[in-house]
Amino acid sequence: KNLVLSRELRPISSNFVMGLPSHELTGHVTKDGTVRLFEFRQGDCTMNVSVHSLMPEWLKLAVEWNIVGRDAPYYGLGFGMTKCLKNDRNTSGKSATGCGDPRVLPKIIAKRFVSNSLYYVSRIDNDTGGWLKSTRHDRALEFGCGLGRLALGWATQFKEVDCVDQSIYHQELATRPLLTRFTKELIQEHPEKSPLGRINVLITTPDLLRTADGHRYNFVHTVKVLQHILPYHQQVYLEQMCDVLRPGGKGWVHFQDSLQDPKKVKRSPEPCSSMQYKVGVELGDTASDPAEKRPQKNGWDRHGVMATYDFDTQRLHKLLLWRGCEVESILPVRDGPHGFRVIFNKRRFE
Repeated sequence: KNLVLSRELRPISSNFVMGLPSHELTGHVTKDGTVRLFEFRQGDCTMNVSVHSLMPEWLKLAVEWNIVGRDAPYYGLGFGMTKCLKNDRNTSGKSATGCGDPRVLPKIIAKRFVSNSLYYVSRIDNDTGGWLKSTRHDRALEFGCGLGRLALGWATQFKEVDCVDQSIYHQELATRPLLTRFTKELIQEHPEKSPLGRINVLITTPDLLRTADGHRYNFVHTVKVLQHILPYHQQVYLEQMCDVLRPGGKGWVHFQDSLQDPKKVKRSPEPCSSMQYKVGVELGDTASDPAEKRPQKNGWDRHGVMATYDFDTQRLHKLLLWRGCEVESILPVRDGPHGFRVIFNKRRFE
């Protein structure tokens, strides 16, 4: 009643009727109709990439992330959910873990999910100087939304939230009774938050503009997602995150950069040939193996699921300014030595 969960496949023709030019509907082309090239520079690597050229590498990542979504969809959530909800797709009777139907989850787990979501919104509001909660905004984009935990929080502040991911398994869970159960808990515990905004669950490719389908956002957010994508892929997404912002809108983006401080460590040469996905190579095991059995190598997280890749945060000011956005701040994250939260805004003139 308060939250509409949808798995939309928007026809691109709908926005052609609105008269939007093609370069505002896809990252494939520029304003003059030529192929859009993203110029990437990091270390000793300089290359031009297009949305089309990224597809083979992106598909490798998509396979790995879908394996995670299939076999360990809750590994990043905590709250006791990993053990309790592993098999909650089976909603008929008891699951193998004894938790049963997610619509009747233990109340303590639902409360933790909701309280963490609202707490995170408060943290981001503090980062933006109170901008987030200053008014009820129109539309937000959550990139890499997983099960919709943060999208649920944004729905308390936005009339509509596009919840974007590349794992069909995460999306299946987000649209099934799981998130509905948490939504009911939120309304029961915080009736002042009702009505919640609409959450649209969407699949994306490197063409984020196509996923947005002509919509523009007051707020774009992603945390601990881009670090699992090759640096030049990160740049392609970042530029498009600026593209889809409305003038005056804000972005909050998390990056990993272990060499952000040049006074401490000199950035080592990074030839283009070194930037390749390590899908199933460094792990030694697939994402379906128990977390405690996975090796911990080369900066992999404690679950050993996905490799992480640095992005040179010193390039952000120039990169975003080129797309019409300005960096407000680059701050260390609160829970890791190499993470940075970047806050930027879309200039009101273009």
